[in-house]
Amino acid sequence: MPKSPAEIEKEMTAKKRELEKMEQELEKARAAEVDKVRKEVAAFAESKGYTIEFLFGKAGTSKAKAKSSGTKRPIGTPKYKAGGETMPGQRARRHPAFAEFVKGGKLDDKAIAKAGMINPEWAKENPSAAKAMGL
Repeated sequence: MPKSPAEIEKEMTAKKRELEKMEQELEKARAAEVDKVRKEVAAFAESKGYTIEFLFGKAGTSKAKAKSSGTKRPIGTPKYKAGGETMPGQRARRHPAFAEFVKGGKLDDKAIAKAGMINPEWAKENPSAAKAMGL
């Protein structure tokens, strides 16, 4: 004889409770295993003269970069020019031709303009900025 909807719901509720209880047990078991491994790693590190904090930093203070929101920078005319090649500022900072113009991690635009390494097309599109650089 088939079960009534009420019996099926009652059975489902009981199984959900059982599943929740099993999930809680699993989380406790995982936490205990992680704690055990953490203690083993700490003991090994201490035997070599180090601490967990020294090796891995404090928990929750990851130095990893946050993921980008996915928005891209607008693409315009590259500002800098070296050897017939045009490039944006990010690339120019790392390019050997601009090494002497990098000060404190930033490019010195006025010195670059005096050296004639500003892209003329960019200067035409940005006349007020070009004028401020002395072009």
